[in-house]
Amino acid sequence: MCSFFPKIKLDQLYCREEIKEAMGIKEDEHTWGLQDSTVLKFMAKKLKETNKPFFSVFMSINTHAPY
Repeated sequence: MCSFFPKIKLDQLYCREEIKEAMGIKEDEHTWGLQDSTVLKFMAKKLKETNKPFFSVFMSINTHAPY
């Protein structure tokens, strides 16, 4: 995704590495990357700082029971 989205001219894009750095995380939290809770905390912080109006998308890869 981090290679696709810049091609459609987004103003800002935060991928795994940017979120890990901002949240002080050294390693991925599981084999697919970061937990939803980590990304949602990051997004909440960014949304509070964002000038309005804006458009935002959050993409989740988390699995949920029963898998």
